Amino acid sequence: MTYFTLLKRLESQLLGVCGQEALSEASYLLREVFCLGKVGLLSLYHETIDDKTSILQVDRLVQRRLKGEPLAYVLGHQEFCGRRYGCPQGVLIPRPETEVFVEVISEYLRSREVTGLCLLECGAGTGCISIELALRFPGIQVMSWDINPLAIKTARENAKYLGATGVTFVHGNFFDVDFSAGDVSEIICDKDVVLLSNPPYVSEDEWQEVSASIRSYEPKEAFLSGQLGLDHLLPLIDLSIKFSWPSFFEIGFKHANMLRTRLDLDVDLCFFKDLEGIERVLRLGI
Repeated sequence: MTYFTLLKRLESQLLGVCGQEALSEASYLLREVFCLGKVGLLSLYHETIDDKTSILQVDRLVQRRLKGEPLAYVLGHQEFCGRRYGCPQGVLIPRPETEVFVEVISEYLRSREVTGLCLLECGAGTGCISIELALRFPGIQVMSWDINPLAIKTARENAKYLGATGVTFVHGNFFDVDFSAGDVSEIICDKDVVLLSNPPYVSEDEWQEVSASIRSYEPKEAFLSGQLGLDHLLPLIDLSIKFSWPSFFEIGFKHANMLRTRLDLDVDLCFFKDLEGIERVLRLGI
């Protein structure tokens, strides 16, 4: 069997799961298993595959994918902002719209003096947001919380693998933290603080329409946020206003208009669109 023959077989198998992305995903799987780049795979198209063990490994991975398991869980990692993040099942998979979120925050930070700045994140996940910002802006301090112990373990491993210093991942409920007293208050007392979060923002009705792959494999608590999808976002906004912290939040596709009508505040609301033209990021200026 040649690499090209195997590629086309995988593409055919994955059509039902991936649709138009079947060829791209088949190519990615092959490159991962055989440790090849795009050019390397192309150069071997018509070469016979001698490594039967790797062919069996490809078949095992494809069978998992055909059952609906997300590719990130099948491979154990996900690409985000050009870096590879470990991503085991049970931890929210980083998504392209969150890359836009990171870019919006980065643009804000580039226009400011970041030395002595502290970023507080609610919801670490794989750690991709905090780690990206810590790597881009070495002068900042980042603290990130998550209630999921596997997420914290994964985030810490990713930070170590990618060499991100200045970032601390804390297992616990962000909403239980007393920012007015205690250890955290001492850390941030002499710093400018920016609050950021990609919180759960899927409503109860929307959850019923989410793909079976997400509902079957990814952690429900990372998505679901009450009847309107605002049960996490609104308390975060309240916290931002209470402490006069500039803030950035990733939001659901219906939330921009909801927030415009809901929030009658002496604050600056600014929305940024994702690659599909959806208002996906809220910047709250105090």
